[in-house]
Amino acid sequence: MWSSLVSAFVGIVIIHFLKPEELGIWQSLTIFMMYTPLLDLGVTHGLNRELPYLSGKGYYSRSIVLARTGQYYTIIICIILGIISVIGNFIVFFMGYSSTNILFSTISISILAIIAIYEKYLTVTFRSSQSFIILSRIIFSRTILQLILFPLIILFSFKGYILYQTLISLIYLILLHLNRPIKDKPAFKKFFLLKLFRTGFPVFLIGFLRGISNTFIKTILLISGGAVAVGMFTPVIAIGSIAMLIPSFMASYLYPKMSFKFGQNSDKTEIWNIVKKVNLFFGLLSIPLIFVLWFILPIIMNKFFYSYIDVLPAMRLFLLSFIFSGLFATHDALYTVKEYFLGYVYVFIELLLKWVLPYSFVFFINGNLYTNISLGILLSNLVLYILNILFLYLALNSKTKIK
Repeated sequence: MWSSLVSAFVGIVIIHFLKPEELGIWQSLTIFMMYTPLLDLGVTHGLNRELPYLSGKGYYSRSIVLARTGQYYTIIICIILGIISVIGNFIVFFMGYSSTNILFSTISISILAIIAIYEKYLTVTFRSSQSFIILSRIIFSRTILQLILFPLIILFSFKGYILYQTLISLIYLILLHLNRPIKDKPAFKKFFLLKLFRTGFPVFLIGFLRGISNTFIKTILLISGGAVAVGMFTPVIAIGSIAMLIPSFMASYLYPKMSFKFGQNSDKTEIWNIVKKVNLFFGLLSIPLIFVLWFILPIIMNKFFYSYIDVLPAMRLFLLSFIFSGLFATHDALYTVKEYFLGYVYVFIELLLKWVLPYSFVFFINGNLYTNISLGILLSNLVLYILNILFLYLALNSKTKIK
């Protein structure tokens, strides 16, 4: 949680030190990272579901074999992505880009994409109470590292920011690997790999498509205003990061907890009770937070981020999405009980809304580009919030027995 707070803080402060066009380059290239999980094909997602589920059942030796298989597959796809990245960066270099910012950014994004894949595997193996304690210490170490390395951004501007991002991710990965709870050697077991694929692919596909939908805003900004427009919108994205802090933390905690409980007694009503409490909690929490930020944002923007003052109305509108943040913490309950059909329907509607509404507001309604996009996001979040609660109610109050 502290690491996420520091990350959000850094994400806001860097806006003061970097130009909109520099941030635009970085934010535009991060779109590439959303497509790299395609190589995973759901194996890590399957492991994320099966490890706590099998632990709840008491099948510990089987969970170890699954983890070894998952690690073997993850290493293979990291090597494949590494080869693709080397070829891609050589192409960028020989195309003769004069901007070193672009070249350094593409190299860094390539490294971060590989790190993210292996990091995800390692993270899902921390599932016992003891391993959670170790993981929390590693995350705290990353938080300290974020603060120690922050002067790189102040001293070297954009190139310092690139180095900052790369070093933190690399050191964090090393710490995770050295302290991983399952240290058995990777092993290829076809049966278990297929098991992970069958379990994880439906969740993976849903998560992948949802991730792609989160790139739509940057894509629309690139189409309508170029990289500078993407950079200008960074403060709004930073507000979104703040809104996601607690929901993201809760989701990482709730999903294995719900899978463990469901593995013990297969009782959907327990999951539904958790969902109701979490949504109520976030709804009540968001009201004072919105009220405070609504009035202090103009002061902060005028004093520290005046270059981005044009996006202030968009930031205020985006604040209202805080009310719907329970959506991000509870949606995975659908996949705990394997209600994949409802998940696919939800994602299809999500893809449609997150493209059509912001696009329509930008290209068919006169007004400020950034404000119109925020209006589209707000309306899509409202519809998705209602839909999420409806689908969870249908999934968790049915009498279907999940094996």
